[in-house]
Amino acid sequence: MSVQACEWAVQSRILPIAVIDNEIIAVNIRMKRTWQAPDSSVAKSQWYWNGEATLVSFSTYDLKITKQYLSKTFSWSHQSVENSINELYVGYLKMANKILGIKLLVPDEMEMYYFKGKPQLDFVVEKGDTAAYVTDNDLPAWKIPLPNWEYTDSISILYYPNAKSAEEMSQLYEISHQPSITNAIGSIRSFKIGNNKLIILHVGSGDLISFDDGEELPLYGSAPTFDKLINCAYEEPVLWHGIGQDIPIWLN
Repeated sequence: MSVQACEWAVQSRILPIAVIDNEIIAVNIRMKRTWQAPDSSVAKSQWYWNGEATLVSFSTYDLKITKQYLSKTFSWSHQSVENSINELYVGYLKMANKILGIKLLVPDEMEMYYFKGKPQLDFVVEKGDTAAYVTDNDLPAWKIPLPNWEYTDSISILYYPNAKSAEEMSQLYEISHQPSITNAIGSIRSFKIGNNKLIILHVGSGDLISFDDGEELPLYGSAPTFDKLINCAYEEPVLWHGIGQDIPIWLN
């Protein structure tokens, strides 16, 4: 088995900060993991996350991005991902704090599932093949469409947003592998502000890989302390040959 081939992944992250005038301020990260050799020595090769982070606002009505502010491109080595994400988020948090009238979100609950198991939080997530249904207390269920994990379409959406077709995308990145796991829940985060709640549901598709001796190739990343905003940025686990996407849900 070649780990160089297994490391491939793309991920779209939402790291929320605050709310202002029915708009959610957040850091939107789109990134791709590849095996990138710093020089010609394979022994010194390592995994890298390359991508772009943008401070954005999206509407609480339809959860679509309405504005994009400062963007930064990055290339992070595998070992530095967690610290790098935290430093980036804290920088954007300080910037957002200068916006008049914002109300900072309050971390509420978080659970990591590593694409296994069933959510056990105060709110309920029932996941089907094409949608997730979220309920909180006596509120009606919210139907949340899940991504269509055709790889060409997903990569186009997550990492090549300007690609006009799957054919055009295939010229940018060639991938034919089909995942053994589809739309599994990786983590759930919830934030409160007044009587409202923002839920970030991370779903992923890809593979869990075991060696011949049965030992499982680990998924890197772990849950943050999640006690205050400054501690809410973290490395989200991603499946091997994986695609991961954060889906925002606004309950009011």
